[in-house]
Amino acid sequence: MELTANKTGKNKSIQISFQCGAVKVKYRIKQKEYKLWLVTTKRKSGWKCWLLTNSPKDSIT
Repeated sequence: MELTANKTGKNKSIQISFQCGAVKVKYRIKQKEYKLWLVTTKRKSGWKCWLLTNSPKDSIT
């Protein structure tokens, strides 16, 4: 998926595009299993970010 955000700086606003993706993961602690999402974003400049969340898929954006 591709997302676009507006970044506001000193008296100007620019648009930044991100390539995004998400994959289901499971995490287990002391016999309890958690269903999570690993979300990745990448800008065309090469900047990358990872987020591990338990938010429902519909609310990720």
